[in-house]
Amino acid sequence: MTKEKYRAFSIFILFLLPIFLVLPWNLAAQADPGGNLEYIQHSDGRIFFYAQYQGIIPVYLWVEFPQLQNLSPSIPFPQGFYIPPDEAQQQMQGLQEEIPPDLTLPPDSMVLFYLEPRPNTSTRFQIQYRFTWGRPIDPNALDHVYVFPFPHGEKYRITQGFNGAFTHFLENRYALDFNLDTGDPIHAAREGVVVAVKQDSNRGGPSTAYARDGNFILIAHEDGTFGNYVHLKQHGARVEVGQWVDTGQHIGYAGATGQASGPHLHFDVRVSTENGRFQSIPIRFKGIDGEIIEPETGRTYYAVHPGGAPFVPVFGDTLTDRDFAQYSEPIAQMDGIDIRTELIDSTTLIFLQNGHNQPYWVEVTLGLTNLTSTQGTRIVREVPPLTEVYVTILRPRNPEGGWSHRIQYRFRPLQ
Repeated sequence: MTKEKYRAFSIFILFLLPIFLVLPWNLAAQADPGGNLEYIQHSDGRIFFYAQYQGIIPVYLWVEFPQLQNLSPSIPFPQGFYIPPDEAQQQMQGLQEEIPPDLTLPPDSMVLFYLEPRPNTSTRFQIQYRFTWGRPIDPNALDHVYVFPFPHGEKYRITQGFNGAFTHFLENRYALDFNLDTGDPIHAAREGVVVAVKQDSNRGGPSTAYARDGNFILIAHEDGTFGNYVHLKQHGARVEVGQWVDTGQHIGYAGATGQASGPHLHFDVRVSTENGRFQSIPIRFKGIDGEIIEPETGRTYYAVHPGGAPFVPVFGDTLTDRDFAQYSEPIAQMDGIDIRTELIDSTTLIFLQNGHNQPYWVEVTLGLTNLTSTQGTRIVREVPPLTEVYVTILRPRNPEGGWSHRIQYRFRPLQ
């Protein structure tokens, strides 16, 4: 969520027209903080640079000059600048006395520096700059524990975690993808003020061509970090810019907009860096019993929000055959033998149903891809009449990969 630009200028002091070129520096940005860097040349030859920004929180501007020909900057470069939101502060201490009184600037301009040319020479400069939210902070000094960004008492699985191979690298290195479906509620992982919302897109797909189409909500936290909620459905935000939200508050609905292979919630926490980047950072979460959780790919987690009602958690990865040793449930009469599966997190339970009025012998054969079975791949059961019985538990060998199963069975009545 940075605004990055590359500009090249040629200015000839002998009053020739300047050559002006604007090129994008990075197309991965999602939200533009709204700042702008402009320049104006005074009659004495000095080129004054000023920032303009109208927003509700501070932004940070990083500036560097790949090329300076016959120009001397008033301060060392590269350089970062803190741009406050208050219009009354739109000036830079220590520079005001150097601004010529006859230099006309647009309203609410913050003069940052100037370039001074050598007399009677042609000049040229190239400038690169980036605007990003907030101001640089040291992520190692942060220790906040977040709540999971979905409803209290509900659980979801992390399908892509830190350093995920699909999209979690560079500024997204410490992002998390949760397997929310389209329309599932998104809740604030931490209190703060909403600083950016996009919800007009209905485009999405796995290609990078959709990278700028993702709907999102960006929330500023009191310690200078930002909560980033991405891939919302079209018109899926329940908050607006400037609104305060509490931890656990319902803020939107999941979707599949932007660069996404399917519906999910992308969540990360970001900070501004000294070079003007907007970088995700490692984060931890509050567990069911208040323990601190380091999130892992493939694991399923419950959200526990402040003031939420007690609930009984059920995790698929803790279930064993012993939990179903005495399992036997009556069913209605039906025509034949059937298989029922139940998915709990990434764990699949398999049951046999006998809809006849007499007992049956059933042999089940499993074809497994990236799965293990607690009872092997050939399982024999005697199933009483009008009864459902337990068969086995399937679990993925590698939770980060895909998995599938095929079930075949044959049966005959018992005499």
